[in-house]
Amino acid sequence: MSSVIRQELWMFLLSVFHGFFLMLLYDVIRSLRRAFSHGFVLLSLEDFFYWTAAAFLTFCLVFSGTDGRIRGYIGAGIFLGAFFCRQIAERILLLLKNFVVKELNLKGKRGKMEAQREKTTKRGRRGSINESEKE
Repeated sequence: MSSVIRQELWMFLLSVFHGFFLMLLYDVIRSLRRAFSHGFVLLSLEDFFYWTAAAFLTFCLVFSGTDGRIRGYIGAGIFLGAFFCRQIAERILLLLKNFVVKELNLKGKRGKMEAQREKTTKRGRRGSINESEKE
């Protein structure tokens, strides 16, 4: 394999990782937006700084790897990396959500079962209230 092809393949892989990283960073920002309410101004500032940083990092990638020549495979790699991140992140988040919901449901059921046990232990054999509870 020639050194030019090897360098272009390396740039393509770097661009895939670059797209994955940019999408992952934006997912973190979106998660923070869901967790904490933001006003319009703060949302706009977050987007401005994200897109400025994304543009700068992408420029650095293109400039360092191809001496500023724009290559289509770099754009395709960034898109592909963002797509993979989106697919992987959605599956991981879905698994986490299902796990958390399942755990909360089990804990909720356990709590109800423990409360039922406490009620039954306070009552006698026939379901009557113990003498200590009458008072």
